[in-house]
Amino acid sequence: MARELPGRPALVVGTRVLARLKPLGSGRFEGRTLRVFNAPALKLTGMLKSSPSGYFIEPLNFRPGTAWSVSPDDISGARAGDFVVAVPVSKTAAFVTRRLGRNDMPDTVSLLSITTHDLPEAFPGDVRVEAAACETIDGSEAVSAGREDLRHIPFLTVDGPDARDFDDAIWAERITGGFRLRVAIADVAHYVRPGSALDREARDRGLSVYFADRVIPMLPERLSDDLCSLRPGADRLCVMFETVIDATGHPQSFRIRRGVMKSRARLTYAQLQQIHEGHKAAPDDLPPDLIKTLYAAHAALSAARESRDILLVERNEFRTTIASDGKTLISGAMPVYESHRLIENFMVQANFAAAREMKARSLSGLFRIHPTPAGPEQVRLAFRAGTSDRAGQKKPLLPNALYSAAPSGHFALDLEVYAHVTSPIRRYADLVCHRVLMGETGIGSPDEASRYDCLARHLDAREARAASASREAQDRLLACYLSRQTHLIFAGHVSGETPSGTLVTLTEPGLTGLLVSDVAVCKNMTFDSNRTNKEFHDGGRISQASPGLVFPKKGTAVYVRPVALDVATFRCVFVLADRQP
Repeated sequence: MARELPGRPALVVGTRVLARLKPLGSGRFEGRTLRVFNAPALKLTGMLKSSPSGYFIEPLNFRPGTAWSVSPDDISGARAGDFVVAVPVSKTAAFVTRRLGRNDMPDTVSLLSITTHDLPEAFPGDVRVEAAACETIDGSEAVSAGREDLRHIPFLTVDGPDARDFDDAIWAERITGGFRLRVAIADVAHYVRPGSALDREARDRGLSVYFADRVIPMLPERLSDDLCSLRPGADRLCVMFETVIDATGHPQSFRIRRGVMKSRARLTYAQLQQIHEGHKAAPDDLPPDLIKTLYAAHAALSAARESRDILLVERNEFRTTIASDGKTLISGAMPVYESHRLIENFMVQANFAAAREMKARSLSGLFRIHPTPAGPEQVRLAFRAGTSDRAGQKKPLLPNALYSAAPSGHFALDLEVYAHVTSPIRRYADLVCHRVLMGETGIGSPDEASRYDCLARHLDAREARAASASREAQDRLLACYLSRQTHLIFAGHVSGETPSGTLVTLTEPGLTGLLVSDVAVCKNMTFDSNRTNKEFHDGGRISQASPGLVFPKKGTAVYVRPVALDVATFRCVFVLADRQP
């Protein structure tokens, strides 16, 4: 969609509009809003600033230069420089309803994204009551009631170091001609019944949203971090996906069972890799050859994967996190271990097998599809050649993966059908597929088969909202971090222009910031007096523009260094560097 006209709020995910489409070629269109049908109540989120007549706010979700005045009686205890939420009382005036925090507090960043994207911050009372009423299961009683007893199988969970919701566990054994893989997934459907308050809230949220300092969970903590989390040593209800593969990694048989399992160990990706490489001993509760078997099965799955024409774009993700003191920012590329690929292979296999089962049984459910783009062979060739977006080069345009009520192919994975079943704690689509596969009502509606398309569109919108909120928060944290690294020089390219200056996108870590030279442009930007260093004695301050200075054209490769942060927009500010890093 084209940028909204001045005075109009930015569109949020899920808003229904009447738009005029302008063809851009290659099946792409640009939309311009003619009418908004279901616009949410107007809410302003931005920095409160002082003025001679009182205060004003320039919302982050409006075009630059759009402002509302705020009376000193309507600031609700906020101070100039605070980020706030306000509600308009006229076309030019507003009153503050909530103070979010100062720009120098990292948790303000996530709150800004949460409020801007209307993410729910608390569960309704009836949802909390239902969650509190969920009881810890007795494993033996569950087995007596018909569940398969899997507690003798030494499952293990592998997640990031900060994870608390362990919703999948893995195990493998060698058999004649191949391997038997078992992926145990938390049986969320046992606790979240169709049509319940828990179900309605989970469906509305769609998925959990992750930030550097908090999580907006799909389910209350009683379920997500406790009853449904596959903690080591605890009996847990699960749905077990078992696949037999041959020595080349191709599936031979598949079965699904509800069971009771008990995880033997919780490992991080780094720990699993260290054990595999012999740098760390395996936990005593695990069989001595289990890790070796897991990696052997992973090698077989990788061989099958390489036989397909998949699109694999692997790069170290640059992440900014908040230290335990709640203030210090830590930033860097996240390591990618072979253990990450191992877990991915096991999950993809379980998802693929479940989707094939749904399709074979003609079950109404949710499939994960990735439409084939225009010129698929050219796209594959470009990805294999390593086409990047560096220095203005463009990656091949790929459509987004979507949910669909009808089975279809997944272009990137080169699979004829695919679904999501491995994360029902944090994705509603997975929960629905569990219900369908277990022969239960999927979404709690008498005409549910005709409503899966509507549900798929809803979950796509929720996924887009979550991705936008998380990415926005990460970019702001990264801008805060880089604005203090004035001794560093980064490679990048000119990517656009704004009324305030030229936009530059860094090659690594991919952040877009503002390239300026005139100190007047930075009158509202913050500086740190501690930024002076041995290499640059100007303390990071921007010098006056040289007469006749012309910025490079779009697409030009440049070297820049950070000098400031525009605190009102959390945009990093750069100046041109006269040498390479």
